Amino acid sequence: MRVYANPDYPGMKLIDGVERIEFKCKRCGDCCRNRGDITLFPQDIPRIAKFLGMKSGDEFLKEYANKLCPSDRPSFYRYVIKDKGDSACTCIFLDENQKCRIHEVKPPACFMYPFVPIGSELYGECKIQANHCVYNSKLGTGLAFNEYLKEIPIYEEEFEIRKRFNHLMTSLMLKPYSKFYQAMYSAISRALFDGYEISDGKNEVEERLEQAEHWASYI
Repeated sequence: MRVYANPDYPGMKLIDGVERIEFKCKRCGDCCRNRGDITLFPQDIPRIAKFLGMKSGDEFLKEYANKLCPSDRPSFYRYVIKDKGDSACTCIFLDENQKCRIHEVKPPACFMYPFVPIGSELYGECKIQANHCVYNSKLGTGLAFNEYLKEIPIYEEEFEIRKRFNHLMTSLMLKPYSKFYQAMYSAISRALFDGYEISDGKNEVEERLEQAEHWASYI
């Protein structure tokens, strides 16, 4: 298996899904700082809200997430987790003991770290985040991406939903945007992210995703 630098992603390397790396979390909390890119998938919203004992997904988003809109399509938005507002941009869920307050239900970008999968295959090629963690990139007896994910059933169970969501969001960024389509983009965003009850699960998320995909087909 080859490990090679990817010039498009500074600080990262590409590896195969079965290649082993020597990695052990040092509990330093560095991966929870200077990020600002922890995207919330639709199913993360009711799950984390319920875990935190909140009344709704909207309450969770208001307190713990930032809404991001592309400058060229202001009615099309997604949510990322807030930071604490300090100079290190520390995740709002990192506590004083360097532990995650939502560890059991944290978003994919967090529970898959230091692996960053690319492409559409569940156990396919992936990147390794190298700029925060020290690891040995040589083949060894350590962790392999496919083995790591098999220890996280929630990822495999919801992989198809996440793949469809990624495809939808990417395709919408390539579609035309004008005042004529503004309301449609807003409706798609609301369907994907807003108004969740904490009892909502996979079925409700899939229904919303189907609705958003249907509306996107008219753009």
